[in-house]
Amino acid sequence: MEEPAAGKSGLKKIWEYECIPDGGHAKKESAGGGGNVIELPDTSLFVSMGGSFCKIFIVDEAKEVLWCAVPEEWVAGEKKWEVAPQYRASIIENKEALEKLIWNQETDK
Repeated sequence: MEEPAAGKSGLKKIWEYECIPDGGHAKKESAGGGGNVIELPDTSLFVSMGGSFCKIFIVDEAKEVLWCAVPEEWVAGEKKWEVAPQYRASIIENKEALEKLIWNQETDK
């Protein structure tokens, strides 16, 4: 979406991506909303589909999916992996950010 010029109202759609959920990635019993989009430095988009779709992916401006994952969790009692619904997801872009997250401190560069 593009913000309107000063003094004008309404948003202008400048790009759209139709994301059709893959059949096996939906967890039917999960409910609610969620999800988020983060623009990455190269202008691609990191997308987290919340609610029942449980899909995380990166798509570029040409609408090509660069990376895709479905978060799962091990259910020990049933001895199987199941889709793990997410409300929102984040991306760690580099080693320094990962170390800061793990150790809660700045790292030497």
